Parts: sequence; C-alpha cells; structure tokens
Amino acid sequence: MRRRLALICLVLAAGILFNAPAGAIDRIDYKLNLLPTSRSLFGESPVVLAQDQFGFYWVASMSGGLARFDGLKSIRYLHKPDDPGSLASNRVQTVYQDRKRRLWIGTSTGLQQFDFTTERFVTVPLQIENGVKNALPSVYAVLQDRFADEVLWVGTRSGLFRIDLATGKQRHFTHQDQNSAGLPSKSIDGMAQDDEGDLWLRTGRGVVRLRPEPWRVDLMSPPSSSYGDGVVLMAYRGAMHAWYMRSQRIFRIDPASREHVQVGAQDGLPDEEVNDFRQDRSGRLWVANRAGLFRWDPKDERFQRFRVEADDLEMLEKPVWFKGVFEDEQGDVWMTMNGAVGKVGMHGAGFSRLLTTRTSVKSLWSNVPSLMHRQGGKLWIGSPAGLDRLDLESGAVKSYVHDPNDSNSLVRNTIRHAVEGQNGELYFSSFQGVSRYRPESDGFELLYEPQQRPAADSRDADQVVYVIAWDSHRHGLWVSTAAGLRLIDPETHRQRAFIGRHEFSMNGATMFYTSLLVDRAGTLWVGGLSGTLWVARIQIDDAGKPKLTPLPVESPGSVGLADLQVNCMFEDSSGAVWIGTPKGLYRAVADAGGAIGMTRYGVKQGLADDSIRSVIEDRRKNLWVATDRGITRIAADGKQVYNYFPSDGFDDRQFNSLKSNMGADGMLYFGQSGGGILAFNPDTLGQQRTITPRMALTGIAVMHEPLDRAALPDGVGIDGPNAAPRSLTLPYTHSVFSLGFAALGASDPASAVYAHKLDGFDRDWIRTDADRRIATYTNLEPGDYVFRVNATTMDGMRSPQDLVLPITITPPFWKTWWFRTLALALVVAATYWAHRLRIRFLQRSYELKTLTIQARAELDVAAAQQRFVAMVSHEFRNPLALMETALGNLSRMRGEMPAGVSERLQKIQRARQRMQGLIDNYLTEETMKSPDLNPRRQETALLTLVQDVVDYAQGAAPK
Repeated sequence: MRRRLALICLVLAAGILFNAPAGAIDRIDYKLNLLPTSRSLFGESPVVLAQDQFGFYWVASMSGGLARFDGLKSIRYLHKPDDPGSLASNRVQTVYQDRKRRLWIGTSTGLQQFDFTTERFVTVPLQIENGVKNALPSVYAVLQDRFADEVLWVGTRSGLFRIDLATGKQRHFTHQDQNSAGLPSKSIDGMAQDDEGDLWLRTGRGVVRLRPEPWRVDLMSPPSSSYGDGVVLMAYRGAMHAWYMRSQRIFRIDPASREHVQVGAQDGLPDEEVNDFRQDRSGRLWVANRAGLFRWDPKDERFQRFRVEADDLEMLEKPVWFKGVFEDEQGDVWMTMNGAVGKVGMHGAGFSRLLTTRTSVKSLWSNVPSLMHRQGGKLWIGSPAGLDRLDLESGAVKSYVHDPNDSNSLVRNTIRHAVEGQNGELYFSSFQGVSRYRPESDGFELLYEPQQRPAADSRDADQVVYVIAWDSHRHGLWVSTAAGLRLIDPETHRQRAFIGRHEFSMNGATMFYTSLLVDRAGTLWVGGLSGTLWVARIQIDDAGKPKLTPLPVESPGSVGLADLQVNCMFEDSSGAVWIGTPKGLYRAVADAGGAIGMTRYGVKQGLADDSIRSVIEDRRKNLWVATDRGITRIAADGKQVYNYFPSDGFDDRQFNSLKSNMGADGMLYFGQSGGGILAFNPDTLGQQRTITPRMALTGIAVMHEPLDRAALPDGVGIDGPNAAPRSLTLPYTHSVFSLGFAALGASDPASAVYAHKLDGFDRDWIRTDADRRIATYTNLEPGDYVFRVNATTMDGMRSPQDLVLPITITPPFWKTWWFRTLALALVVAATYWAHRLRIRFLQRSYELKTLTIQARAELDVAAAQQRFVAMVSHEFRNPLALMETALGNLSRMRGEMPAGVSERLQKIQRARQRMQGLIDNYLTEETMKSPDLNPRRQETALLTLVQDVVDYAQGAAPK
C-alpha cells in the first residue's frame, strides 16, 4: 500500500521532489531510500551528518543526542549528568571531522572532541574575554583552518573563537570589541574560508569577512536580524563567491564588487521559498525549495533539478523540509528531513524511472504495468486500469479505457500483453479478448473474444486469453486460451487454425500458457507457469488443419522439462531462443537434425539471480536479463557478464515477466511491479559500481557485557580504538567474548554476506548474513588467536582487506611459562638433591657397613685379646709364679753358686720381673677398657699420686 501511495505523496502531498503538470510524465533519475526507523535509530529531528575515519556515519539530532550508524544499526550517545565523559548535551548542532580525522561535536552547552580510543567525549572549555572563563556556549559551527592544521575556528552564540590546539591559546572575537575586529553580532551560524585565508561568517546581522593579521571585519551583506543557515563559498564565473540565505531566498556576493545578487530562474532555480541550502563535501550546493530539490552544476553553472523518488514519504510530516545534506566517502548523498534520514545512491549508471503524474488514481502506474511497447516515438503502457500512450518527446500521456457504450474502446481495461504486427499494427490482449488499435480513428476494434461457456466440444471452450504472438510466416495472430492455441486472421477475424491443449499439454491438464513465441523459422514455442515447455514445427493445410511435428528438447542437466516453469521467451539476432525460468536462463539452439540443445545460465555463470523475468537484446547484440535481484548484461560474445543492482541507481521493485522492450533509438524499457518503468540507454550506461566496503568492529563484549574502556576488568587489555583495535588481551577468567562487525560503505548493507574465522580455533570460515553480524566464542583455552572477518555485498564487491584482530587469552599463573619454568626448575632441583641424598645415603650405608665390619673385627680382636688375657693370666702368670718361687730359692743359694751362675740368675730374675710387669700392664689396660669398670672418685695427695706413678714406672722400667 505504501508503494502505491508513494507517487501521490510525492506529487500531491510532499510537493518538493517534483511538480509536473497533469497528463504528463516525469523522469526519476535517483532513488531516495528512507531509513524506516530513523527516529529509533537517531532520535528526534536529525539534522547533521558526518562520517568518521573508520566509515561510521554520525547523525546529530536537536533533542536525541548523537548516533553512530553502521548502515543498519546505531549506537546512541546521550548526556548523563553524573558522567563527565558523556555527551555535553542532547542537543547536537554540528558534527565536524578535520583533516587529522578528529571528530568535533558542537552542542548547546559547548564544544567536545570524541576520543576514539576511550570512546569518551572530552570537553574543550572556551575562554570568553572579559567574561566567564571555561565557558560552555552554544556551538553552531566548527571549521579547521585551511593553512594551519592545529587551528580550529568555533562559531557560537557567544561569538567566534580561534583555538590553537598545539599551544592551547584561544582568541575570542565578539561584537563587543571596540576595535576593527568587532563583529556585528555575537551569533555565528556558519563559516567558510577562502584561498586568501579570509574567514566568511554568517552572523545574526548578516555576512561578514574576517581578514587575518591584523584582524579586521568587513560587512559583506546588508544587516539582517534574521538567522540564516550558514554561508558557503563556491566558484562562479571564475571567481569565488559567497552564497547565503536570507528571507527564504539564496543570494550570491561578488567579493570584488560586493554586489548582492539573488539566485533565481536565471540560474535554474525557480523563484520559490527556500527551505534549506547545504554544501556537500564535494563543494556542490544543494537547495530545497517548494519546487523541489536542486543541485548546482559547476560545469554549466546552473542549478539542475535533482530528480529523486522515495517510497513511504507519507510517513513524513508535510511539507518535507531538508535539514542536512552530506556526501560520504562512497559519493552517496545523505539527507535529513522531517525527522527522517535518507540516502541517495549517486552511483547510478544511467538508469531512469518513468512515472505518470496524472491525478486519476485509476490511471496511475502505481499499479503493476502489464506491458510496454514502443512505436513511432510512443510508449504504450498497459495496466489493470487501462492503456496509456506516452509521447516521449512531449511527455504527454493519453489514456484509453473500456467503455461499454463505445464499440471503439478497449475490450477490457486489464491489458496484459501487446504485440506489433507485420505492418506495424498493434494488438492488445486482456483476459476477456484481443483488441487491435486503429490509428486513423484513434480507437480499437474487437479482434477476438473468447467463449464464456463451453461448447459441445469442451476442448473448444476458451473462457480466458493468456497471451498473444504474431506469426509473420502465416500472417496471423496466435491467441493462447484455456482451450488451446488459435490462429486468427487479422483481416477477416476468423480462426485459421486451432491446436487443442491436449496436443501439447501435460496429460491433457489445463495449463496457463503465458509465453508464446514463433521464431524466424516458423517454429512454435509454448511455455507455461505449470512446468511446461513444448516446441513443434507447424504446417497448416488449405483446410486450416495444422500438422504438428514436436521437436525433441534436451533436458539440461538435472532439470527436467517438467521443472521448466517458463516466465518468458525471446529469440535473439542469431536465432537462439532464450527461456527465462525461476531456476535459471536457458539458451536453446536447434542442430542440423532438428534436435534442440539447451545450455543453462545462472548465478554460478555470473547472473544476478536464477529467477529470470524478461530478456531483451540491444542494438549491439548484448543480451539484457531482468532478474529478481537485478539486471544482467551478457556481452554479444557471451564471454563477459555485468550485473547491475538497485544500488546502481534503479528502484528495487520486482521486474515483471515478459515486460521489456527496445525503442527505435535503442532505449531499453523494463516494467516493474508496484509502478514505474525502468528506462536506460545501454550504449551510455556506465559500468558497475567498484566501491568496496570497509570492515570495522561495531562492538566488543566480554562475559556478555559491553567493553567499557573507562572500567576495564582486571587483566583485560585492548590496544587501539574499539572500531579497529590492534590487539585484544583477555584473562582466562574472561574467555567468553563477542565481536560485532559491519561492512561500512556497502551499497546495500542488508544484503551483505559475512565470513569470519578464528585462527587457532575454527577450522573453516563461518558464513553469516547481515542479521547475525556477531561472532561469539566461549571458554577458549589460553593461547594466541587471530580473528578475521570480511564481507561481500550483493553486487559482488568484497572488502579489500580482512579485518584482523590478534587475541590473547592469558592463562592462570599455574599455566604461565615462568611458573612452569620455575616448577620444572624445582623438580630438577628436587631430583638433583634427591639423587645427592641417595648417594649420601648409599655412601653412609657403605661407611656404616664398613664400620660395622671394622667393629666386628675389633670385637673379634677384643674377644681374642680377652681370650689371650685369660690365657696369659693363666698360662703365663702361673709359670712366672713358679719361676719366681724357684728363683727365690736359688737366690738364697747365691753364695754357694759360682760367680757366672749368679749373674745369669740375676738376668733371669730381671727377665721374669719384666715379663711380669708387661703382663700386669697389659692386664691393667684391658681392665681399663672393660665397660664394667666403675671408677670411683677419691681424693688423694697429688705428690703422693705422682710418687706412686714414678715408682710404678721405675719398677716397670727395664733394669
């Protein structure tokens, strides 16, 4: 319903995109795509747009804060009173990115810079001379000096500020200055800088030029108390002119003569009230007034009406007011209006959409156009509401409808098909019959009307007409009905031949035959919507009886003939027949024996889609194929295939089956469901879009919580901005994380296909669509990983480089290298010391064993000594005692002995005494060694003890 009301809203309600007279047509060159949920995405009243270094779009609103948009979803930044790093105010009046890719935000309470690393807003206090220090005035304009990267100009409601970002110094220009640099007003709404370094300011009291060093102000426009919408500098006739808006009109200032000229009809701009004017990043001026939207053409130095169409404009408040115009890096133009945001794809290769602007709802092409045909500079368009004839030169449209009281009117209003006869006559069919156009009367005659009731032979019951085809070989018109095929003589209106449906239908069932073709050889091709393709040669005898010779059709691969639901058929200049089906495009060629071979073309062969709607050939023998997703051009040699998608500048409405045609001048026309005709010149059509999307991260979540750079969890580290970080470090306790991503700059973000992979974890690439632009990983083992993601858009453009993010999951301390090294060292040391202890134990065991052996030996010796002592005590002392007795007896007889005997006796006596002393000493020592010895402590005189020892020694000494 919205699509059907789009034109009414455009023409009758909106009144801003175009305003053509009744009974005419308009050409729409561009499509304005409104974001359906603008308010939820960007807040109330979005007015300003910008694009940052990563490719994100920033949309500022008058009450809803600031939004960062990735093409499908947005992140809202709002003011939080208790957060100094939040947005200073929800009223954002300007967003500006300088040449160093710093993003500046002007709010109602001051100037801020967005820090991409921390994703926080940093307030820049402004110093008002002779007033409040660190003030936060309302900022309306920000401009980087063209000749100094570190100089920033800030226009506020409290005057103009010049900020030196390198030194922090500021200068405040205000209307209170009494010197030559005083401004006529403290309100600065817009700024521009020329090649001389002069600053042009749009103030609350007119346009002024601020000249540098020494600072002086020149009033360039008459004082005006009305606020304007800025000032822009744009070349005009070789000189740079200042353009500004006052009293809802555009004026131009000649800097040399200071002459003010109102821009109007002489410049291509209708003299209507101007709603807004903006300058895009390319320097082109856009003006929105009540006559439409206009863009300055620097080549012709004139405004040209920017023909644009938008669906769903009825959701906007009326009238439509354009608030902001911005050109992104891809060259597309974004607009803010009436609480909505729209995008115009400027990469249109040369497509236009033809629309009627008649006010009769019944005649609007918002209904499905059912046919197109061009003849003599006229384009005939059929719809359920009737037939329109469009004069492409004048734009005039004439309508033809069924009138039951007029025999020269159409047989019915629902026109489904049209063909051109051999002599240029036109035939139009509806379900209820066939009409032939009579140019001499500018009316129609009934050529054929089907039977509404079954005849005796039910096979002849027609009931409805499906499709018609001209047979130049038999000079007749084939009419396909529910009963079969009839060949009608256009002169006599009589049936010349009839082929019943049982002769070419499947099992005699009633089929809807919506495709009919008679090729140059006279072969009849019949295709239907119920899985039917039937080809036969026809011969008709004088009695009108047809002779059919069915031709064998090769089944193309795994697709059987019963699967070939035919949407369209077309014979090219080489005689090949192209058959469009929902499952691909088939090229049918008959060999010398009459057998028909078929070759299939589909997405794998480069087509935009497998579902084929219509086929047409241009003058250079290139084939143009309308599919459900776009238009494919197959070069005449069949080797080159180019695809065009809605992002290339045409409406995304579905194409109609059979509804395509080429005009005498080579223009191609394709009918679209929901209204309108796509028209383009294939000779001047540009190549397909070559802009590739850029990958960026839209968010990082750790343990299911968004990563806050101001309060990172312990152990979490990120290097670089969140949109393009250089590395991510997570502790093992936070190994659950999610990464959101987007293809920024994609022609159709909703149709982009993504592939992501985590090296070290994923074996293959994981593919996903735009609805699931997130990758989540849980409980990864500690280690190093690399995340990669890329995108491919609907028009085949792939991101030139993968987004690559190294990720490190840090292990617990017991899994760290140093802990493992230390543990290994401890194990080695423990093993070493255990080995040393074992050696020492073995050594001590050996020593103990040796000592034991020695002790046992000593014990044995001691035992032997004890036995020896006992033996000595018994075996030696007794003989010695006997010797002593014998020697004593002999001593008493010494006098009776000879002298020699006495001396020997003395020697024997001394020897016995010595022997006795040794034995006594030995026995004493052994006694001292005895463990049973229990010495007693006894007092004695030292001299006495010494005398006893001496006496003992003397007694023991040998004599």
